[in-house]
Amino acid sequence: MKVSIGDVRLWFDVLNAGLVPEGPVMREKPVLLALHGGPGFDHTDFKGVLDPLCDAVQVVMYDHRGNGRSDDGDPELWNLPRWGDDVRAFCAALGIERPFVLGWSFGGMVAQSYAARYPDEIAGLVLLSTAAQISEEQFGPAFERLGGGEARDIARRFLVELDPAAEEEFMRVCFPFYTVKRDPQHLSYGETRPVIRPEVTRHFFSDEAWKMDLRPSLPRITCPTLILNGVHDPITPPVCSDEMEAGLVNAPVTRVVGERSSHDLPEDEPELFEGALREFLMSCLEPDGAAGA
Repeated sequence: MKVSIGDVRLWFDVLNAGLVPEGPVMREKPVLLALHGGPGFDHTDFKGVLDPLCDAVQVVMYDHRGNGRSDDGDPELWNLPRWGDDVRAFCAALGIERPFVLGWSFGGMVAQSYAARYPDEIAGLVLLSTAAQISEEQFGPAFERLGGGEARDIARRFLVELDPAAEEEFMRVCFPFYTVKRDPQHLSYGETRPVIRPEVTRHFFSDEAWKMDLRPSLPRITCPTLILNGVHDPITPPVCSDEMEAGLVNAPVTRVVGERSSHDLPEDEPELFEGALREFLMSCLEPDGAAGA
């Protein structure tokens, strides 16, 4: 399905009903809005991951502009302020009020942009394997620790130098470190299931990624926030979560660390992920199931 937010139509999916019978009444579940990673991918990684939470929340996912099955729009608008504003426009178009927002990786950067710009419109924020700013000084040592100098060199060539010849090497050498399980079938799904838009990835890492610094805006976020990160994450290593936690001075923060996880924490430690997310959501909800003020 697609919904218009003005200049583009965003492709979205819903996992479950938002209005459910409960005895003599109908109960409306709060919305968990899931923002996918990338950029240049789609919401595929959320399929199956968030299903266990469907008893508590209605799960809504969409593809960012220029990503997946959504419209491109003007490539000049492929930037974090616009992607953040798109969250608000998407919610307005569907009548979603005060959602919980979960951002994974790049989606977490979009979520921070949205939450900082519109702090009163969000019930809770979940930052999964993400960062407020990224640099080679962060991911370089992490890749080197996991894969030696070869992995660090390939990551630099692909992410920083944007060498097209390094893309295949990155997928072969570096991408397997995104999960500690390194199951070949699971890794192959990450390449075959999503609608991948490499031009959006190149656009982001050609400029936006390296000038991005969301840290000054973090104090504007006031909603309850859950930070989830894996110890072995090479692309958004634990130092990135440390920075976010330090900057969220006006938000009640819960931090959960996956000691046996990499970037794909929901795959590496599914019980930890589900348990932490469920506990966080329940702590934010009023007894009647409505999002707290």
